[in-house]
Amino acid sequence: MPWSVKWMPQALRDMEALEKNERERIVRKVEEAAATDPFRAFQRLRGCDEHRMRVGGNRAIALIAHSSKTIEIHRVGHRKHIYKRLFK
Repeated sequence: MPWSVKWMPQALRDMEALEKNERERIVRKVEEAAATDPFRAFQRLRGCDEHRMRVGGNRAIALIAHSSKTIEIHRVGHRKHIYKRLFK
């Protein structure tokens, strides 16, 4: 059974700020991870429950719920800024 993906409102706002080709690339990578095993595509962040996915210079920050097989994308952005915004 594939995993379901839920985009949080802040992640959708973050995606609007990116260029179209970057948005498409991120969505494609997240969907590929959901179709297989997200724990292979996402790496756990130290000190918290979130995971990150690298897509070029951008990162997708997600909470992966194994019990409900859900990937919640919380933030998306350039690697230079995403962690500062995440841990404000």
